[in-house]
Amino acid sequence: MLIDIGSVYGANFKEAPEELYFALDEIVSVVSRIEEKRSEAPGTVLVITRDEIRERGYRDLVDLLKDCPGFDIQERIGGQDGGTYVIPRGIWGNNKVQVLLNGVPLNPMNGTHIVFGHHLSLWHLKQVEILYGPASAVYGADAFSAVINMVTDEPQKRPDELELSYQMANHDTFESYGLFSKKFGEDSGASLYIHGFRTNDFNLRDEYKNHRIDNGFGLKTPIYELDKPYETPEQDLDIYFDSKFGHWRLFGEYLGTRQPNNIQTIFYTGRSQLKKDKAELRTLALALENLVNFSDYFFLKSLVNYQYYILDPDSDYGRYSFDNYIFERSKAVEWREQLQWKGDEGTDLSLGFAVRRVSAFPYINSRTPFDEGTKYEDFPIIKIQTLDDRIIDIPPIVEREYWSYGLFSQLTRKISDSVKGVVGIRYDWDTFNHENSFNPRIGLIIKPWEKDTFKLLYGTAFISPSPYFRYKEWLGTNYAHLPPDVMGTKLKPERLKTFEIAYIKRLNFAELNISAFYSITKDAIQEAGAQVSGNTLYLSNGEVIDNAVIEYPINSGKQRTFGIDLLFTGRVSKCLSYRAWYSFINARTKLMGKTFDAPKVSTHKFGFGLTLRPSNSLLMNLRTRWWSGIHTQPGNPLFHGGKIKGKCIVDAHLSYKTPIKRVEFTLDAKNLLNVDYFTAGAQSEDHRFGGSLPLIPQRPREIYFGLTYIF
Repeated sequence: MLIDIGSVYGANFKEAPEELYFALDEIVSVVSRIEEKRSEAPGTVLVITRDEIRERGYRDLVDLLKDCPGFDIQERIGGQDGGTYVIPRGIWGNNKVQVLLNGVPLNPMNGTHIVFGHHLSLWHLKQVEILYGPASAVYGADAFSAVINMVTDEPQKRPDELELSYQMANHDTFESYGLFSKKFGEDSGASLYIHGFRTNDFNLRDEYKNHRIDNGFGLKTPIYELDKPYETPEQDLDIYFDSKFGHWRLFGEYLGTRQPNNIQTIFYTGRSQLKKDKAELRTLALALENLVNFSDYFFLKSLVNYQYYILDPDSDYGRYSFDNYIFERSKAVEWREQLQWKGDEGTDLSLGFAVRRVSAFPYINSRTPFDEGTKYEDFPIIKIQTLDDRIIDIPPIVEREYWSYGLFSQLTRKISDSVKGVVGIRYDWDTFNHENSFNPRIGLIIKPWEKDTFKLLYGTAFISPSPYFRYKEWLGTNYAHLPPDVMGTKLKPERLKTFEIAYIKRLNFAELNISAFYSITKDAIQEAGAQVSGNTLYLSNGEVIDNAVIEYPINSGKQRTFGIDLLFTGRVSKCLSYRAWYSFINARTKLMGKTFDAPKVSTHKFGFGLTLRPSNSLLMNLRTRWWSGIHTQPGNPLFHGGKIKGKCIVDAHLSYKTPIKRVEFTLDAKNLLNVDYFTAGAQSEDHRFGGSLPLIPQRPREIYFGLTYIF
């Protein structure tokens, strides 16, 4: 972390003492849900502060994660609900990454995967805390591969001001935000943040018209069908409010995104790139928090939060051969209590419970749209006849209601002057799957010298079979996805355990972070794990589909992953700082008796950035990231289990504070060198598939120009 010296010593940052550049050990809450120093927390944590966000020009959460060790980011891959895949340390699945706002989940509480986009913006944040690895010992289900906490300032700690910004880009793109804060007293205040994004985006069909690929039949074809329309508009909106009165805090966020789907595709798969093919998702999260300090050693933190999530019924998923509507919805209320006791001689004890009630309407993909309610009776399939002549009736799709309960505890004990031990455990049970789960955490924090810290860590996590996996249904031309319950299969939780060694070296002018990890995943939930052909589908309109393929989820296979993450930050002078990172990941997946490299993951990744402040008014940042070849599925007809070629991408950020007080101009360039590059597709990690979306063109150079004024 580099501290913004201007914020510490006023406008003339050159007067600041050198030691301040690396003097702070950030306070984080993502590891244990209590505030603690980053170096002493029982987990590997990366903190990106407000000043770092702005000086590097990060625009949203995906932008930030691209510049962090250990993450593979597969952008603009389309799919049935839009998308970008965020893959920490080789573990694939957006439902396995928990995104929080001040500790409150933004992931849909029904267990479906979060959709990343411009609506997860950053300009209102104090810092972003990234916890690598499993954390079910604290958060329960689905805190699997990483937990990302987006933290805002309490409103009474912000200055009274109004900040307005307007930005535009070269690809018919406009973005703006407003941030207002007002302090009412020492312990009360309010703030409001509104951010919007709109684009018609690049026409990638024209941008990549000179690229040709082997279509699997020995012919070279364009990536996109040149005589078909190509329209990929996107709209995003996020609104955040916060209020604090004494020890009560009420805050909330609205997230809305309209993203194209099926846009990044080779045309012979039959998928279209039309304006109607979009996913509209909305999330509303509200939280009421109360913190009571009974003494200097004893406090109670209470939180009640409500979440409403919907994949709008007007969302559309089409191919040239059919046109379907998609829908999903959940409502949830959670009550959480956490009691912390700070004892003498370095003993801390944390106890708590969490109760959650969820009402979830499962994901559907059908030929008629869904009208609001709790039952959908228009799914086309009414019964199936299997190859062995079994007759299976397909029931209506109904809303599911269930409860989940969690009990957790964590004990921290100072063993000696240089050694601290941490032991935590959480027990979870729900009325949906009727499964219980124990998840421990063990940590040993060793500080042999003042500026050196070693961590020995062990943790576990689980993915609870969600309504998305248990009851998702869709129908194509002669292909259907049905619930595993209908097919007589019961899903089990997917489980992960990780061993990790971490080292932090702090200097006055630099900081080194190294972590080495080994993870084992078992009982992975494969969305299309079972495929059965030769079925007859009977539809409600009297149509009969012979020789149809039915797929459904099963627990199948395991993955072993080991790797190293390295991050080094420092400064050359008071005007010039740098940041370098490297990641090595070896992820091997075993499915159906076949072992192969985990798809969508690159083995080597490297990043480097420079920040130059030649004056109080001018800041320049240049950063680059390089990755080795991206592994693909063995069934991929283009690469046959090989790799998509790695690339090096350069981004730049420039900001200038004008002589006019509080007016700032910004200029951002993403993919500055205008490199053509590709990522892997949206298919599952199953080795039998991968042909549908094997090659995903990415955006060319983007230039953003912005004006910000603070009243």
